[in-house]
Amino acid sequence: MISCLIAALLAVAPAPSYLVERIVSREGGVHRVSVFGDGVLVVADTPAGGAATVRRRTLNQVELSVIRSVVAECYEALEDGKYRFEEVRGERVEVRLAPPGHEAMRAVVPLASVRPLPLARLEQALDELEKTLAEGPPVRGDFSTWIPRVGERLELVDGQVVTVTEVLAVDEGVLVNLQIGGGPASTYVFLDELRGRVVRRVER
Repeated sequence: MISCLIAALLAVAPAPSYLVERIVSREGGVHRVSVFGDGVLVVADTPAGGAATVRRRTLNQVELSVIRSVVAECYEALEDGKYRFEEVRGERVEVRLAPPGHEAMRAVVPLASVRPLPLARLEQALDELEKTLAEGPPVRGDFSTWIPRVGERLELVDGQVVTVTEVLAVDEGVLVNLQIGGGPASTYVFLDELRGRVVRRVER
């Protein structure tokens, strides 16, 4: 069950320099992806008995804003106490979260386990950032004056593909409902924020 997946959720040292870290331990080696509070992305590979290989780059403001948002959502979901914890041994994934203004926490899950949705989304966002070290940041279209249409499919800077299902005019501006992937989950985002998160249109 999902409630059994997280092996530990523990307070760690106060005010760490990282925003989020994922540490994968397998076959005696360690693969670490870190995003620091100043927006620096660092990926370090340490094979069993070998020296670490380190790659790094600075995230742009949109990328940093998105990963901060994903970290905050994951932290809130793990903090609510609905998960049970048990010891994990062997190949595992450790995720450390330290959103600004909160105590740091860590979650450890078996490498082969099915993740709770918030943790899965965080790992997906880190995967997408890691890809940019080889590919460079995603080439973005100009969406500064874009008006969304129901049915449009979009790729966001965190790698998610969403579909516009509703566009609403409200007192605060324009609110857009997005279906996430092909599943039932959806979210509302203000248009001004969404314009900064869209990378490109996706053909059906």
